[in-house]
Amino acid sequence: MNDNTNTDRIEAYLLGQLSPGEARAFEQEIAQNPALATEVDKQRLELRAMELLAEAELRANFQDWKAEKSGAEESGGGTKVVPINSNRRLIFRIAAAASVLLLIGFFAQRLFTGPDQQQLASQYFDESATSVRVRGRADIPPALQPALAGMDAGNYRDALAALQAVQDSALAGKVLLLEGECSFRLKDFEGAIGKFRGAVRSGEPAEREEAEYLLLLTYMASGEHTAEAAELRSRILGDVGHGYYGKVRGM
Repeated sequence: MNDNTNTDRIEAYLLGQLSPGEARAFEQEIAQNPALATEVDKQRLELRAMELLAEAELRANFQDWKAEKSGAEESGGGTKVVPINSNRRLIFRIAAAASVLLLIGFFAQRLFTGPDQQQLASQYFDESATSVRVRGRADIPPALQPALAGMDAGNYRDALAALQAVQDSALAGKVLLLEGECSFRLKDFEGAIGKFRGAVRSGEPAEREEAEYLLLLTYMASGEHTAEAAELRSRILGDVGHGYYGKVRGM
């Protein structure tokens, strides 16, 4: 496969544009191909570097605009003298910045609010359902089997009761994830938020990342945690090594 094809596939993967099946197949290929894994890491870092450069440029522009405005106001002693050409440039640049910020605000608002967000969050949630991850393992702990059977049948209340009976502390993180999923399916978003927050605090590293992602989706579905959703999304996108970086970036 040529380099351009690999580059396109890697970009689609990092941006979360592959279907769940395609993403799983690509992840298996990455695990078996060290050279490809290196390319994925390299491209992930390049994408993050581009983001950071864009953010730094925007901050620098704001500082320039602030300095230009301050200098114009202070010229001529106590009299404010603003050259017409300079003033027009300043107004144009501030207007351009305002347009960018309005667009950013619009898309952020679209991401975390609106009548379609519950459906969108549920779609992403289905693609990363924790029960599917557990069922895909060959060594499913017997203690989880009754709960998974209930989830398979759509009996999420029965599954919650079965999970609450699990006493194995080694399974605490996975139990919290599954309890969060059951609550999400029952549209008890506040309950799911509590479980996923608990998994973020107490789970293994991979479970913590999964919990953060599912917590973000639950914030979106609830429609009542816009600030928390924005902060969590920013935190995930600030870590290019996060297991769900590509999915969140592609939202």
